Amino acid sequence: MQKVNYGMIIKNMRVKKKLTQEELGKKIGVGKSTISSYEKEKIMPSIGTFFQICSICGVEILFKTSEQIYTMKEFNREY
Repeated sequence: MQKVNYGMIIKNMRVKKKLTQEELGKKIGVGKSTISSYEKEKIMPSIGTFFQICSICGVEILFKTSEQIYTMKEFNREY
């Protein structure tokens, strides 16, 4: 199984949204150093924090159940 490089994903989302580490940190209530630590994979964000970052960066998350694939908005409505 291939390791997911979550740090690179977070950094790419932030850069594409043209946010500094400080700006993204303020939006989710953490410091610049925390964002840096996420991007360098020194610490892992909680799943809720990762979802917040995705939402801020305009990245849609998909959930798959045994019957269907949902967007995050659809999943929240259903469950």
